Amino acid sequence: MAIQFYTPPPFELEVADRIIGETIVKQMVRFLRLEHDDAARTATVHILVSPHAVAIGGGYGPALTTGPFTPYYDSIVASNNRLVDTRNGAILAERSFGTPTADADWLAAIARVQASAVPAMYQGDYFLYLRDNQPLIIGDVIRQYIEQADAAPSRFA
Repeated sequence: MAIQFYTPPPFELEVADRIIGETIVKQMVRFLRLEHDDAARTATVHILVSPHAVAIGGGYGPALTTGPFTPYYDSIVASNNRLVDTRNGAILAERSFGTPTADADWLAAIARVQASAVPAMYQGDYFLYLRDNQPLIIGDVIRQYIEQADAAPSRFA
């Protein structure tokens, strides 16, 4: 039997526009790789963010490659500093750092989630659980996670 080859389509997602003054830059995220770290209890999605001109009609124009608009590498880390709904991965609470009440706020968020009827798990543990226990299309999980990051205030803006 002949060996079959597979060339996947580009793994890209449109994310929030970057707005600087009156300049609008469209942005596209390209997935590069996924890493799981059992010891750190994290899953890291490595991406490339590419700026694009705005095409006539508002769509994506040509990629921009000169300063100040150049592509850049980024990563999104799923860690145990977030609580997620185990039914769909939606973020329920996120730990903040650097404020006088950060630890108390995190403990209060944990208590609120535990008092609710929502099945929850720490996000890093959730990704490891999915990897080991759920049949899934990993591309869909990665897309959902990039979309969640895009929904966070000023993640790609």
